[in-house]
Order: sequence, then C-alpha cells, then structure tokens
Amino acid sequence: MTMVSFTFKTVTAVLQLSLVLQIEAHFLWQQNVKGSSGGTSTLITFGETPGIDNAGEADFVKMAYDKGVHVYINSIADKKHGEEELATELVDKYIEAKLPDSMLSKSYTLEGFCNWGIFSEGQDTDEEPNLLQYYTSASYLHVDSDYNKVIDLSQNALLFFMNRHHAYRSPDGPCKGNHNHKTHCVQAIVKYEGDPVVSDVTFFNGDTGEEIATVKTDQDGLAYQMVPSNIPRVFGRVNHDDNTPGTTSDGESYGKISNWATAVLEIHMSDLQQSPIADINNKDEQATSAPDNTNNSSTSSDDMELSISSIAFIAFMAFIGSFLGAMSALGMERISTLVLNSRQKLIRKKDYDVVNEEIELKRIDEAESC
Repeated sequence: MTMVSFTFKTVTAVLQLSLVLQIEAHFLWQQNVKGSSGGTSTLITFGETPGIDNAGEADFVKMAYDKGVHVYINSIADKKHGEEELATELVDKYIEAKLPDSMLSKSYTLEGFCNWGIFSEGQDTDEEPNLLQYYTSASYLHVDSDYNKVIDLSQNALLFFMNRHHAYRSPDGPCKGNHNHKTHCVQAIVKYEGDPVVSDVTFFNGDTGEEIATVKTDQDGLAYQMVPSNIPRVFGRVNHDDNTPGTTSDGESYGKISNWATAVLEIHMSDLQQSPIADINNKDEQATSAPDNTNNSSTSSDDMELSISSIAFIAFMAFIGSFLGAMSALGMERISTLVLNSRQKLIRKKDYDVVNEEIELKRIDEAESC
C-alpha cells in the first residue's frame, strides 16, 4: 500500500511540475474572427504559439478563464458609452466575446486582461513570488488621423500594433522600406501605466505562427518591422517587469509584477478568419444525439485518447516508484535483521554472565569447604 501511494505521489508531482513548466511558456493571445451566424467575435487562446489554429489545451485556457479574463472595447464611434466590458464564454479551447457591430465602424481599442495572481514555481525558496499578469490587444486604427485618439482610449493594454503607411515605408522612414504595396510597416507601441517602455518585441507571422524578428523599442517605446502584405495578420509579444514589491487584495506579498503582453494586427480587416466555434458546437450536438453504444464490445478510437507516450511515461514513473519502494522495503528488512542480531547478542551476553556468576559461586563454596 505504501509503495502504491509513493508511486502515485511521484507521478502526481512530476505531472504537476510538467504543468508548471508548460504554464510558464504559455501566453494569452487574441484574434478577431467572423461569427458563424454573422457578426464579429474575438477569441482568446492560451498557448505557446499565436493564432486560433495553434490554440493550447482546453485545460490551460480553462485555468485562465477561472482566474478571470476580462475583455474591454472602446470605440471613437461611441463616445457616449465609453469603455465597455464584454461578456465572455468558455468554449473548448477558446474564450469568446461577441463584439457589438455599432462600435466597429471606426477606430477602436479591444483589449484583454488576466490577473493570474501569485506565481512562485521555479523560483528560489528565499525569493519573494511574482505577481503574474497577462495583457492582450486587438485594437484597430481605421485612419492614421485617429492614432492619438486610439492611444488615449486605451486603458488596459501594454502592447499595441498599428499599421503605418506611406512615409513609414520610405527608405528614410522607420521601416526602411519602399512605397510599393507588397509590404506593410507594423509599428509596436509599448507603454506601462502611460509611460514608454524599452523592451524587446517579438513579431510573429500570423499565418504560420513562426517568429519573424525581435526588435528593441526606442526611448519612446516604439519599434518597427516590415512584413509582407500577403500574410493575413501579425502577432507580437513583449515582457515588462515592474520591480516594485507589493501586496495583493488577498494579503499575499510579491517581489515584482511580471507583465506579459501580446497584440495582433489584422492586415486586411475585411478578410477575418472564420470562427471555429460553430464546428465545435456541431460536434457537441452530434455527440449528444449519437446512440449509446456503451455495451458494444469494440472500443472507439475516441476512448483511447491516452497516447502511447503517456502510457510509457506513467509506466516508467511506476517503475521508478516501485524500484524506490523496493529499496525502501529492503532497507527496512536490513534494519530489522540488525536489530534482531543485536538482541540475540545481548541475550547471549546475559546468559554468559549468568554462567560465570554460577562458576564463581561454586568456586567460593569449594574454597570454604576446604
């Protein structure tokens, strides 16, 4: 029983460590999509690579959803209402928020935020934990003249992406390009609490998810990257640590705030990717309406989701646990043997002392009789 418990605990600890390592390499990503019944939605994923086609595991995005992912929109077309928080829904590997059509006709900010909370895994024991926070941005600049308005509307973003034209693509412009229509100049803006941040911004191809380049922002928090116009979108990622210690509302202390932000720029807003939500819902409906074949002796492939590699891993950990458990059992047996031998020696010593005492008494008696 002890051996089985030890093995289970070992496997559990390894799996938990694996989960922590995977979380450390995951980020929130945001992308706008066409709704199945019309309209536009924004989808948030939690994975290593950007894009809805590279969404991470459903368990991971659920963890973020349970932590609290908030989505905000603010449009210059609707100054009356100002910033509005959108309702979100967890659907398989995605967090979905439907966008109001009335706010999409002009420039707008569309931002997501998740306060993950205290995160100390992987740190030294004498270090204070970090407060981990995630930001996303899928804001849209309709015309260049709205640039400052969009910046002013932002309340929650750390990283913005803007599509700049004309002078920005000239040989003397920030992108060092040309005036043709085969490229786009993507401008990244990194600000934290309104102040520009000098940091490395990594650009990703929105079609393949592959890294394009990493560019450091200048003193104004700006970085530029030329991208081909035939890719549908560009993603970006940046990290900024706020080394000011503090305490959460729950009374937990932290040494610094680790901020991770991503952004997306749709090169062609009229050509958004189709949402996968409808396909997911159709599959769920088909599964619900399918006949119950639990008495069927044949097992479907859907019931065999545990991969061979996972089985091998668990078997290996079970072997390690069994091996250590056996070593532990052998050690206990060895200790028991030593205790028994010591006890037997002690008994033999006592018997020897008794015999010696009897011999001495007999010798005394013989001497007195003489």
